Amino acid sequence: ITAASKMDVISVDDLIVAYAQFRCSHGKALVILRSVSGITSLISSSMMIWMILRSLEGLSTPKHRLLFGLCMCDILASLSYSTFNLMSPSDIDYSAWNVRGYEATCTAQGFLATLGGYGGLFYNSALNLYFLAVVKYEKGDIEIRTKIEPFLHGVPIAISVSYSIARLVKDQYNADDKGATPCMMFVNYPPHCQGHGVGETRDGFEIPCGRGLDWSWTSSIIGQALMIIPVLIMIVSLGIIYRCVRKIEEKLGKYGVNALRATIQNRENSSEQDASDARLSSTLVSSIRSSISWLRKSNNRPIARSNNTRSKSRAVLHKAFGYSFFWFLSYGIIMIGIIMKVVTNSFPLAVNYLTAILYPLQGLFNLLIYMHPEIMAARRRCRNISWCGAFIQVLLSRDSKSRKKKASRRTGKRGDNKHFRKRAMEDATRVSMEQVKRAKTRIERDHQKEEEKCEIKPQENLSHCKGTSKSMYASNISPSVYCESSENNKKLKGRREDNGEILSKE
Repeated sequence: ITAASKMDVISVDDLIVAYAQFRCSHGKALVILRSVSGITSLISSSMMIWMILRSLEGLSTPKHRLLFGLCMCDILASLSYSTFNLMSPSDIDYSAWNVRGYEATCTAQGFLATLGGYGGLFYNSALNLYFLAVVKYEKGDIEIRTKIEPFLHGVPIAISVSYSIARLVKDQYNADDKGATPCMMFVNYPPHCQGHGVGETRDGFEIPCGRGLDWSWTSSIIGQALMIIPVLIMIVSLGIIYRCVRKIEEKLGKYGVNALRATIQNRENSSEQDASDARLSSTLVSSIRSSISWLRKSNNRPIARSNNTRSKSRAVLHKAFGYSFFWFLSYGIIMIGIIMKVVTNSFPLAVNYLTAILYPLQGLFNLLIYMHPEIMAARRRCRNISWCGAFIQVLLSRDSKSRKKKASRRTGKRGDNKHFRKRAMEDATRVSMEQVKRAKTRIERDHQKEEEKCEIKPQENLSHCKGTSKSMYASNISPSVYCESSENNKKLKGRREDNGEILSKE
């Protein structure tokens, strides 16, 4: 921008005539569409936050906290889109429809749009990195919360706040000459500034011409780089997630269900064999039966769910692709428009309309992706319900998954940690088997000792065996032997009962 001669100055009347047709037709339609989309996105993000806070998990999980940050960024951006041009400066009233603002209101609108736009961009990439940590590296919520989540929140907030403040300091929030963007231009040089140099203010106007020119190219390059980096992160993370899910499905397809069933059958057979050998004690048999029933309940669940690991990995993949696809749908149009603007020095009208409709709708797309699994579950439960009815039902109900988790915590059951449940099951079965073997060895050893002590004694020692008669003995068995063995049997029976009580306490 250089100083121009006064002969190049265009009168205000000529400007009004030149932009009158566009201002009252396409300009008005674009502003209304953008504002309606912004209000829709604002309501959708608010509803999503309400659903997250109302769910039984609340903000206790990393995924919900990331979605909460994404929704807050979208709310900030949607506020700047849904003003119907009321915050745009009145200097461009001759070319833009319904402008009523000032320089300060335009700066505030641009600041909110930049802060929310770049924050939502980096929160989308952070959400993909979270899904990557869950699927590829199998990180749990505790490890993610302590080691990864601070960066997933800190980087989007730090970058968006720093870049927004940097542009604010350099006065780089200016209105477009047609009101197509919410004060996102780097330099203020509308048509009425033609013929005026940098820093000059035309009579009857408020904002100086060339405002924000300092460091404008640097800010523009940084802004484009900050849009490209999260896109690359999302593309790479989605590729890795897809590859990991494909490997999991291939492994489960080869070895998953059949190997799992064979393992369960072998465990049941070995448990039944050990139980048949342990029938010497009723207490031990009951403990083995309880272990076998726990084994069956724990291992039948993955078969009934038909590879729960595969379905969960596929669900995470669909979530990641859904959030990323709708982000590309919203921001991809404006990126195409920027490229066309650089190449052809014009912004096509069709791209303007698509940008006005799709760019502010990120909140609605996020809400649909978040509610989609519950809506499909509601339609499976009740086939006669419509899509609108399922949407309302899910909106007014709490999360079923969170309800199941809270019910399991309330009843004292274990969670869905399959590795922990498997180790606990194997430990319980091994302890029961060891108890059976120890009891069997102890009883056999005691029985052998008692048989060795059972010796034939002379008949004069028969006096202590009261209440016996010679008629009850066989001809080849002496009374002293019978009396001594009966006393030994009583002792052996008492010791067996004591062993059973000790094992039942253990």
